[in-house]
Amino acid sequence: MKNEKEDTMTNKLRKNTVMQLQVGLPKKIIITIGVMSALIFFVYHFNVPNPNMILIAGLVLCSALFGYGGGIVAALIMFGYTLFFFSTDNSFINFTPQNLQKVIVSMIGIVADMLFVCSLKKAEIKEFKEVDELTGQLNVQKATLSSLLNHMPAMSFYKDAKSGVYLACNQAFAEYANKKSPAEVVGLTDFEIFDPLTARHFDDDDKKALSMDEPYIFFEDVPDAAGNQKQFQTTKLKFADETGRLYILGMCMDVTEFVSIRKENEQTRAAYQEVLNTRDVYENVINALSEDYFDMYYVDLATDEYIEYGSRTEKGQFMNGLRGRDFFNETKKNALTFVYEKDQQQFIDRMDKEKLLEEIEKHGSCSFAYRLLIEGEPVYVNMKVKKIEEHIIIGVSNVDLQIKQRMEAARDAEEKKSYRRISALNGNLIVLYFVDPENGQFTQYSASKEFEDLGISKQGADFFGTTYENSLRTIHPEDQALFHSQVTKENVLATIERDGIFALDYRLMVGELPTYVRLKAAKVEEDGKTVLIIGLLDEDAQIRQEQEYVKNLSAARKMATIDSLTGVKNKHAFVQWEEKINEAIRNGTQEPFAVVVCDINNLKAVNDLYGHKEGDECIRNASAKICRVFAHSPVFRIGGDEFVVILSDGDYLKRAELMEEINEVPSDQSKIRIGETIAAGMVEYDKDLHFSLLSVFDEADRAMYERKRALKDLFGSNG
Repeated sequence: MKNEKEDTMTNKLRKNTVMQLQVGLPKKIIITIGVMSALIFFVYHFNVPNPNMILIAGLVLCSALFGYGGGIVAALIMFGYTLFFFSTDNSFINFTPQNLQKVIVSMIGIVADMLFVCSLKKAEIKEFKEVDELTGQLNVQKATLSSLLNHMPAMSFYKDAKSGVYLACNQAFAEYANKKSPAEVVGLTDFEIFDPLTARHFDDDDKKALSMDEPYIFFEDVPDAAGNQKQFQTTKLKFADETGRLYILGMCMDVTEFVSIRKENEQTRAAYQEVLNTRDVYENVINALSEDYFDMYYVDLATDEYIEYGSRTEKGQFMNGLRGRDFFNETKKNALTFVYEKDQQQFIDRMDKEKLLEEIEKHGSCSFAYRLLIEGEPVYVNMKVKKIEEHIIIGVSNVDLQIKQRMEAARDAEEKKSYRRISALNGNLIVLYFVDPENGQFTQYSASKEFEDLGISKQGADFFGTTYENSLRTIHPEDQALFHSQVTKENVLATIERDGIFALDYRLMVGELPTYVRLKAAKVEEDGKTVLIIGLLDEDAQIRQEQEYVKNLSAARKMATIDSLTGVKNKHAFVQWEEKINEAIRNGTQEPFAVVVCDINNLKAVNDLYGHKEGDECIRNASAKICRVFAHSPVFRIGGDEFVVILSDGDYLKRAELMEEINEVPSDQSKIRIGETIAAGMVEYDKDLHFSLLSVFDEADRAMYERKRALKDLFGSNG
């Protein structure tokens, strides 16, 4: 049930992403305009005091849904409303200095949020496409496995070891299970297919196979699909995938004819007697013609009886032959045991008697290569067939070395061709290595003259050891420790096993200047052998551009949280701190702190008498004083003349002393200029009374207004 829920959730996410990818640009723009227009109508109709907090949600939503197409349109609409909202008389072009600053800060925030969310959306779509491609590859592999099972001559299947559910089978097994096709078997267990007695029998066999480290092979009498009693040889083998999940692979072969008792037939037929009488003659002929063969057969085409000669003696002669009957049928059956699995079907097709004789009649002889299992390993051999009157002579020679040398030469030529193609498509490729992960042998192909000038060998027997020695003189000193810890055989192969690819960025000393490069490594299978492909790419321009982008983005984010008039943190930064402190309060991890609310007395009078320029100077002076008194605590300007300080650590311990200093009034009141005094109120956080930063702030704000009333009574002027 858990897997089904996960699959359902995955399908929903996939359908959602596919839907977003299928929406065209015009529809994205129309939907974005509709969403942003609805939000603008809402904030305008209800006269929301801070509309950007709502509109930014629409910007993030459209960017997350439609990427850059929706994000750019939403950003333009939001910027237009920002001009409308902050401009004088909604003129779009006339602004007060303070509102102009708000417009600039809003514009920076809009662009930063849009770019950030759109980049995340772009990365999400890229990841989805990669997953979709891998899913397609997995489906192809499943189809290949099903095709392989269907071409096996025996009844074949494999199932999940834990649940017993069949995952695949061929048509022969489906018919044995009284099903029309393998699709009706997949997803069922033995207890859902067979009668209870048979199902328990098969289940016991599975358990025994799981308890063994080698294949479990046994013979049993079992009725076939038609109800006829047959003797089957069954092989069950456990295996695990990359995740450690266990499976059982099974093959059931009808061996009734093999195990039935064969009675010796009369040995008096003329053709066979003729072979016996002329044995010495034929053996001499075979010895003369078989210098290049390790196995030979002499076959009577009239009876299909044969003599097999093999395993030369120390004198170079074949040992006395083994005799048998029904050469072609026995050869096809033996092919399932002695011929390499991937070559079995081709071999059986070529050994069809009628086709073989037709080819000999047409060309005079027949010759083909295949892989024979010798001591469990596939070895290339060549079979040559020649007809002599009513007989054929078949010779099998070992051509493993010659074929593998030709394949190696062809592979080397193909690798060079592939390298040239990759170089043509990927202009920043510096060098490509083909490495044998078993013995470390490697071949290098270089496209860069500067890299060739580094004097690194093009071939060798120890790639990782050679790479370590070369790195001491070719890699930037500051990157050598990172390179040595990461580029080891064990780490590279483990990373590829886990992630599918290994990648590392570092600086290579090409010429006199350090150049950023990216090393990538992956494994591929070529003719049943694993090859490690390692490429070195010139990423200098891209990495330096990314570093510059991160630097600029960090600066932009910092500007978005700094008050331009005073240089202290702004209201946006205060909101971020509020969210962080509220989270700590909810989790019960908040350390002791206090909130101080400060207000400049008589700032309105300063603006009225001396103008806003003098008022701004008054605000800067007050900010400097607050920062000086609370030197170890964050200071926020959240309004025109209103500041907030969050006291912790050292300032919190000295809070009473610092409050006396900030509220200090000179004894000679006649020397006090308007706008120079600050009213401050402080409240300490109490976990039993306060459940958010806002509740502490509200009490500190009331304490500040009590201080303002006291100053009003003292000076007899407006606060």
